[in-house]
Parts: sequence; structure tokens; C-alpha cells
Amino acid sequence: MSQLSLSWLGLGPEVAFPWQTLLLFGASWILAQILTQIYAAYRNFRRLRGFPQPPKRNWLMGHVGM
Repeated sequence: MSQLSLSWLGLGPEVAFPWQTLLLFGASWILAQILTQIYAAYRNFRRLRGFPQPPKRNWLMGHVGM
């Protein structure tokens, strides 16, 4: 497995591990935030699904039947 090369930053392999760890924790935190937001939206959708919906109308006829 190849090591992360930070030579373009002027850093050697001894500092690669902290940067990789920081990157891993940052990516994990962002993923956790995204999944939390998706789950919150799903919960709201499930709660709001119980409300009665208006009858479906044809886009062409509109409210002619009312």
C-alpha cells in the first residue's frame, strides 16, 4: 500500500499520519452530518404524510370541477 506523499507541501512521511487521521475524521464528520440531515428530512416526511391531501386534479382542467 502506498503512503500519502506530502512532499509537495515540503513535509516528510513522519507527518503524513496526523494529516491522514485528520482527513479521515473530517470526512467521517461530514458524512455523519449529511446522514443526520437525510434522516431528519425522512422523519419529517413520514410525519407529514399523515395529513389529508387535496384530491388530485388534472393539470389541464384545473379547478373546473369545483
